[in-house]
Amino acid sequence: MDAFVYLAEALKHARELGLGAPDESVSQPKKLNCVRIVAASWGIKSIIVIFICFGGFYRRKREKEVTIYNCAVTVVNGAAVECSVSTPALLPEGYCGFQPSSSAGTDMKTTCFDISMVLRPLNFVCYETQPLSSLSADQIKAGENDCAYEESLIPLFIYPLSLKEVLQGTKSRVKVHPSLSGRLLCLSWYLLLLISWHRSSLLVPFEICLSSHVLACIQTLALGIMIWKPLLVASLIGLGVAQFPPKPEGVTRLKSKFHENVTLSFKEPGICETTPGVKSYSGYVHLPKGLLDDGSGGEKQDYPINTFFWFFESRKDPINAPLAIWLNGGPGGSSLMGLLEENGPCFIGPDSKSTYLNPWSWNNEVNVLYIDQPNQVGFSYDIATNGTSVAGGPDAYYQSETITWNSTDQAPEANLTSRHGTFASQKPLNTANTTALAAHALWHFAQTWFFEFPYYKPHDNRISLWAESYGGHYGPGFFGFFQQQNDKIANGSINEKDAHYLHLDTLGIVNGLIDVAVQGESLITYPFNNSYGVQIFNQSLHDGLLYNWTRPDGCRDQVKACQDAMEGHGPVFLSLEDKNLSQICSDMDPGCQGLGAANLYQESIPGAGWYDVTHPKNDPFPPPYMYGYLTEESVLAALGVPVNFSETSGAVQQTFQGTFDIIHGGFLQSIGYLLDSGVKVHMMYGDRDYPCNWVGGEAASLAVPYSKADDFAGAGYAPLVTPGGVQGMTRQFGNFSFSRVFQAGHEVPSYQPVAAYEIFKRATFGLDVPTGLIRTDDKFATIGPKDIWFIKGVPPVAPEPKCYILSPSTCVLDVWKKVYAGAVTVKDWFVVEEADENGVEQSGVNGGQQVVDEL
Repeated sequence: MDAFVYLAEALKHARELGLGAPDESVSQPKKLNCVRIVAASWGIKSIIVIFICFGGFYRRKREKEVTIYNCAVTVVNGAAVECSVSTPALLPEGYCGFQPSSSAGTDMKTTCFDISMVLRPLNFVCYETQPLSSLSADQIKAGENDCAYEESLIPLFIYPLSLKEVLQGTKSRVKVHPSLSGRLLCLSWYLLLLISWHRSSLLVPFEICLSSHVLACIQTLALGIMIWKPLLVASLIGLGVAQFPPKPEGVTRLKSKFHENVTLSFKEPGICETTPGVKSYSGYVHLPKGLLDDGSGGEKQDYPINTFFWFFESRKDPINAPLAIWLNGGPGGSSLMGLLEENGPCFIGPDSKSTYLNPWSWNNEVNVLYIDQPNQVGFSYDIATNGTSVAGGPDAYYQSETITWNSTDQAPEANLTSRHGTFASQKPLNTANTTALAAHALWHFAQTWFFEFPYYKPHDNRISLWAESYGGHYGPGFFGFFQQQNDKIANGSINEKDAHYLHLDTLGIVNGLIDVAVQGESLITYPFNNSYGVQIFNQSLHDGLLYNWTRPDGCRDQVKACQDAMEGHGPVFLSLEDKNLSQICSDMDPGCQGLGAANLYQESIPGAGWYDVTHPKNDPFPPPYMYGYLTEESVLAALGVPVNFSETSGAVQQTFQGTFDIIHGGFLQSIGYLLDSGVKVHMMYGDRDYPCNWVGGEAASLAVPYSKADDFAGAGYAPLVTPGGVQGMTRQFGNFSFSRVFQAGHEVPSYQPVAAYEIFKRATFGLDVPTGLIRTDDKFATIGPKDIWFIKGVPPVAPEPKCYILSPSTCVLDVWKKVYAGAVTVKDWFVVEEADENGVEQSGVNGGQQVVDEL
């Protein structure tokens, strides 16, 4: 967001606060006169700029005496050592920036200044009746705490004062002599703003609310720019990362015909899928408080659920095409990763702004629905809350979090590693905490979307679900619950007037973590002996971990004991309140809880890739351009979202960890239940992935308990033949298959789009996975070797890490430290230059580009 738009939003926010004049004894706010400026054309903007810079307000010299008051004093070891003052924020004339809180024994008075003054402190004054030099350190410290206010604006300038300057006097004289050069500087600055304005296509009205003179307000900004240009450049860092979403416009809202207080909102964004005649719709299903407490295994839900979706029609005959749902994992990961990095209609260009079509998009022949779930993931939210997304400290860039706040004075200082915005509440209790609860919420989403979304009226009502990574839990857990609900509808346990049958057709699992007890051993063996000869664990580490996993009462037995305890407890619980369950699961060896092999993986070789054993730890693939794209104001406006994007939800991760959901069993049984119910199940695993590697995936496929388990195990592996050649090996019997995809990491469609697309298409339309030439029946079986461990791959040339600051995992630690310190130059969110040892460049962010040039 550029500075001018930020100013407009700040002033609009000030008006909404209804702040009263300082000298008024009544609490009624003064009515403001609002002037609307419409950014309708380049010509109008140019006229405004020229008038501002060369108009009558610059015809006389100005000399103002300004009083600077103390706002914040830092106290170290009982001594005041630092003081800073906030200046200025452009509020209406005679209005105060905020309302002071009262404190016993403290004389407080609000301070406001005429809007035409160059410096206008935002703060009110504590201890104004006493000189600062007469206060003790304790009083100063207490005064800092007492200087509280309900609302504030981020100051456009920071004017630093030394402690000596504060103690000696509080008055500072500023002389302003606007010259021709000054006017030209003003013009140049505003032209820069307008260029930014024009490039961002900001051709919408906005309001600047002032008490009288618009130009007097803008003049103050211009004068401040001329005086504190270096400080302005530094402050633009904060402006660049203040990217609050625009107010959603053009959104259609519908009330549910079947469920009280459930609503559906959506719009046609017109981005990403640009194939002529192919439409997409983004929006929300809004579930009210208490809906999940319906007697179907739900919970006491005292928060709203606003679940984001992005639906793409098939490029071929959408009305006759089936539908597939795509879910990423995490838990807490957004499904837009799959959309924009793996199998969606478009990919993002290196500038993080442009898009180009994906020829292997999964909506080529199928309608595709991407869903951000559970609540608080991606664009989904409970209660929209202002906050700051922080990537972490200089030594912990992987520990990201979102800090919420009620007013900007509570916001952490913004820098290159953080951004202000609007997010979900971040409350762990305001989202699902197990796969079972997430399944229940998604079923209610499906009940509304599939039967009430007006642009989904297919002749083919088959529904497929493809889930990745933690989707090994989500996929079987969700479809298993959906099928149970179908059974209840069929036998009359659920009133058909309130629920609809969902025609479940295919479940797909991509590099999924299905069962820790079955797949856990591969986390030890694969780093030692894998398909690419990349040895990450040495012999002694491998042997020690394997012994600890397999010994009596070792990690595997402890994991199984926890699974058994949770199975007896039931699938739905809010916390580990059952003492027996808590003791069994919480008292596991720490190395077993965190699956010690995985924890040691990157410690053995610090540069080892997590999702690709042949790539470096700071892997630049898949390209992370989507994160910059989803910060673009035009994209947020097109999608009609009221919150900023969150790649992962810390609240969801935290609450799932608290219930040991990762260890929870039963998902292999859900797959067996679905297979015996006639649902097709297909699994694909890239063979370069570590945490959900193909060896563990194969073990899980052979452990599925269903009526044809022996027949499946008896089938051999056949080559996976695609237009790209032989790209893997597949074992299939009837409606169940497992595929190892060569030269693919965790996100298979990113690495091998052709192979992933062919597996998806063949699975959806009932064809054999290896060739796509045979329509399968319940007796179809592939022929070939039972074991394919002998097939080895050649590691590719490892790519060099390239630091993309919105995806900190792409940055090596030394570079990230410089990012955190602001000692880098960034273009299109990539670090393109690092400061040398002799100096640190402070750079400002403007959209996706870091600007360090002088204005």
